[in-house]
Amino acid sequence: MASESTVDGAASDLTPAQQLMQKHEAEQAHKVTVEDVVDEEDIAHPPPSASTLPSTTQPSGVSTPAEALSAKAAGKQKAVDTPSDTPATGKKADVPLDTKSEESFPALGPAKPSAPAAPASLWGKKPASVVKATNGAVNGNANGLGAPSNTSSRASTPVSGNLTPSITIPSQRGPKAQLNLPGKHSERIHMHPSQLTPRNQLKKPVQDVLRDINKRSKAQVEMKPAGPGGVIVFEGSGPVDAVRQALKDVAKELGSKQSVKVPIPPSVRPYIIGRQGATIQGISKRTGAQIRLPKTEELDAQAEDDDSATIDVLIEGDAVAAEMARREIDAIVNERTSTVNMKLKDIPAEYYPFLVGPQNKGLNALEKGRDLRVQIPQYHRWNEQAPPQALGNGQPTDFAPQAGYPIQIAGDRHAAAEARAEIERQVKQLRQQLTTEQTMVERGRHQFIVGEQGASLQDFLAETGCSIILPPDSEDSEVLTVVGPPDRINAGIEKVIELASSMNMTTVDVARQHANAPLGAQTHARNVSRYLQQRQAIADLERLHDTRIMVPTAVNGPTTWEIYSRDNRNGMRARTDIMNLVNGHPPTRFAPMQVDPFYHEHLRQQAMQQVRDGHGVHLVIPDESDESPEILLVYEGPTAGPDHELPRRQPSPAEVQSFGKALEAAQREIMAMISGQQDIVSREVEADRKFHDKIRRYLDREQAALPSDQIPVQTFVGGPRSQTARKAPMPSVSLRGPSDAVDNLMQNLLAFIEQEKQDELERGFTLTFDFPQKFANFLIGKKGENIKKLREEFDVDIQVNDGKVEIQGPEAKANACKSHIIALGKKLEDETTYVLKVKPQFHRDLIGQGGDTVKRLQDRYNVRINFPRSRQVAEEDATVADADAAPSRRSNQAPDEVIIKGPKRGADEARDEVLTLLQYYMDRSHSATVSVAQ
Repeated sequence: MASESTVDGAASDLTPAQQLMQKHEAEQAHKVTVEDVVDEEDIAHPPPSASTLPSTTQPSGVSTPAEALSAKAAGKQKAVDTPSDTPATGKKADVPLDTKSEESFPALGPAKPSAPAAPASLWGKKPASVVKATNGAVNGNANGLGAPSNTSSRASTPVSGNLTPSITIPSQRGPKAQLNLPGKHSERIHMHPSQLTPRNQLKKPVQDVLRDINKRSKAQVEMKPAGPGGVIVFEGSGPVDAVRQALKDVAKELGSKQSVKVPIPPSVRPYIIGRQGATIQGISKRTGAQIRLPKTEELDAQAEDDDSATIDVLIEGDAVAAEMARREIDAIVNERTSTVNMKLKDIPAEYYPFLVGPQNKGLNALEKGRDLRVQIPQYHRWNEQAPPQALGNGQPTDFAPQAGYPIQIAGDRHAAAEARAEIERQVKQLRQQLTTEQTMVERGRHQFIVGEQGASLQDFLAETGCSIILPPDSEDSEVLTVVGPPDRINAGIEKVIELASSMNMTTVDVARQHANAPLGAQTHARNVSRYLQQRQAIADLERLHDTRIMVPTAVNGPTTWEIYSRDNRNGMRARTDIMNLVNGHPPTRFAPMQVDPFYHEHLRQQAMQQVRDGHGVHLVIPDESDESPEILLVYEGPTAGPDHELPRRQPSPAEVQSFGKALEAAQREIMAMISGQQDIVSREVEADRKFHDKIRRYLDREQAALPSDQIPVQTFVGGPRSQTARKAPMPSVSLRGPSDAVDNLMQNLLAFIEQEKQDELERGFTLTFDFPQKFANFLIGKKGENIKKLREEFDVDIQVNDGKVEIQGPEAKANACKSHIIALGKKLEDETTYVLKVKPQFHRDLIGQGGDTVKRLQDRYNVRINFPRSRQVAEEDATVADADAAPSRRSNQAPDEVIIKGPKRGADEARDEVLTLLQYYMDRSHSATVSVAQ
């Protein structure tokens, strides 16, 4: 009774609200059985916490396993009245009353709404990490109900528009302490009606399906009443693995088939597939979803290095399986795409001048202090297509994109996304503001409006508010297009006229000087123009007379040169000088010759100097881009060469006769060089664009190994070279040369490409091994040069971090690279450095004449011997020794130090020999002073 009075007395001191709380607490207390006792093992090894479970949303009012027992367990409890504040163990209960529980206190108002979901973001820098939610739930890898993901990509939304199913689990990180009882784990899945199979299509009622699942499972699954929006909740309780498997069975048997498209960069595709499909098969097995990726032949090869382009991964399965697979794929994308390289090809180039320059504060602010590079091409001369004409009445002009002039954005993914959004925002404004107007200006004056000789494009834009678009040099057009706002177009037109009219022009017709040329006046005029241009004579005339000279380039076009100058007198002087040059180069100095373009590069490298030295004849060979077979032989005389002075007078008859003999001899020598070769043929090989860089390196290695007397096969990676062939579907690799050499190289190239395709399937192979941290800088090299060389040589990806080296790539290549790096580590471990103190007066003797002694020691013992720079060493000797030692010389090497570095055995022997030599010279370097009478 005393105890009762004490309790009553204590209760009488409580406020009414406190008494009400105590009453609720007593009503909620349950009878304790052995099932309720916290297992010591469970305390030492608690059940999986929220940090290891998938992202959830826990509504308030849901009891955790520590707060409520199953109906079966409740039936076994004995009636034991234990006050809530006096537990049987003698310790005060540590579970506070949840006054915010909607279940315990329904009259206290609705549950606090959960925090809004985080907005969808782009692929992140690293794999999704654990993120704490507002209600204590966290994201993580539950090993069954989802891969870790703290971001949702643009692919998060299923194609059908259905909601993503949410999975609810109990929290152990909430504001109050809770106990998870062993075997009483609880999780939920929320499914929208559109994610469920209609009841009339089910073979059994929903309750029967749940009963069958519960019978064969150690977990119990219950269906809760539909909530807002008709969302149905399925709650499972029991052992962790059993609960998750049961909920997966629920989604599989009751859920409708969902289709989700996840856009990913093409570069991530091999990592999702994995080695021989291991990764994608593992995801399908864990989640139960079917995953399909586009085939290699369906991909756009040009988009492989462009992260702004994406390919779709199709995921099919029930709602939970599809969501689980999407999360795992997102995790792979997040891990592999920390940086991006975008190419914006859908923005008209006419907008580019308005997006660049210091006036664009938006882009400049985004680039400042961030890993972001935005490259907008300069555009003042159209190439692919001419600007469209305006609609009139100041209406905005509808410009078309030009894929050949993309804007490139590289750097951090989020920063790149912001830059792209900013550019698209500005372009949207420009579409409503810019129009065009065209004007006619002589072609020769175009260069003085915008470009090298004219005003800067940005200066023109700043002054007029407009930009200028010129026709290309290959188009015989006088039309200029001014782009700008309607109220600024007139200012742009006036500035164009001002710049164009500021120059004086005079002309000279080169063909009139030799109207009776054997091959025709126009042909000779073109030959003279080709020769003088290659000899830089026209550029010299421009500098000498402060003029600009326009030389016609069309084969059958006009032969009149146009001379522009601000001072008309300079133009007249330049015209006189040009006429003298033309007189000094009559047709007798020239001899055209037809040679297959395959031999042009060989003649340029091997025959050009030989013919000049032997016959005084200069060769004008077409550029690689010009496929004309005609080479031009020009007689210059015995002084032919870089210092040859161009003649400005007509030659005498005797000189003309010598011209003919020298040209004939040069032609015979050239024919002898190319005679006896097989027929020249062309072959084309198809290859994915992603292999092109490797193919170029392979072809370079193959061509470098050829004998010096064999002409290399011409190779072109990326499509055919001729303008005619470009109209046809573009092949990948072109080979041209003698038939046998081309066929042999083609077979080797096909085998190489096939091996690269096989290696591409094994890119997921990874191996890790230890490497001494003290040698990491040497392995990486200055600015990553060494490791970059290894990546290219072995065709693998190499990462060095904290004494570990990770190599990813084909297994055979990865193992070969590992062996190379391990051998390098052993070599560096064995490397020894000796610093010898040697007086500078003996350095000359130890180096030897021309560095012979040092070179001999270095070659014999495989070491490096570094002498310091010293005024006491002969300049020529020091130069040789320093050149050999430059890669490893210490910046703080003292004047009396000689450094020997290399393998220990070689360094020991080299040191002993240097010291022996030093002693030899010291023994023979004694001196004595004798005084004699003057």
